[in-house]
Amino acid sequence: MIEFVQFNTKLTTILAASILTILKQFIIEHVFSDVQFLIGITLLFTLDNLSGTVKAFVKGEFDLPTYFKKTIVKIAAYAFFIGGVGILLKMKVDNQKAEWIQWVDDYLYMGVALAEFWSIVQNINAISPGLLPSWITKLFKDAAEKGQLSKPTFTP
Repeated sequence: MIEFVQFNTKLTTILAASILTILKQFIIEHVFSDVQFLIGITLLFTLDNLSGTVKAFVKGEFDLPTYFKKTIVKIAAYAFFIGGVGILLKMKVDNQKAEWIQWVDDYLYMGVALAEFWSIVQNINAISPGLLPSWITKLFKDAAEKGQLSKPTFTP
């Protein structure tokens, strides 16, 4: 009996590992493969989440159910957006990628990252007004609206 259970456990483990490996390959090949971006956006999301939580505490508006609901909705929205863009960019027509659309990923992904950073800047301004110079706030507000960061120009 013990040998039967051990065999079934090994078989189940091998089957689960095989399914996970196939799923991983499918996702990397057809959905999303930029792990570095995923790490970066996760860190920005976490910082935004933490700074938003501090802002809510400072304003006396923190509500745990609302916090979890907003967090889950935001994670789902990012997953759908990033997955959708990844699929769009990896699609093939006549077994070839549409090269002209490849530039889109930089703008879309960085647009999301800049919007997330803009949210962090807004949270910092709400937590401690005047902490950030106004030119920083304007720089990232414009970047979030345009989806790209422009080098600031300074006039003496």
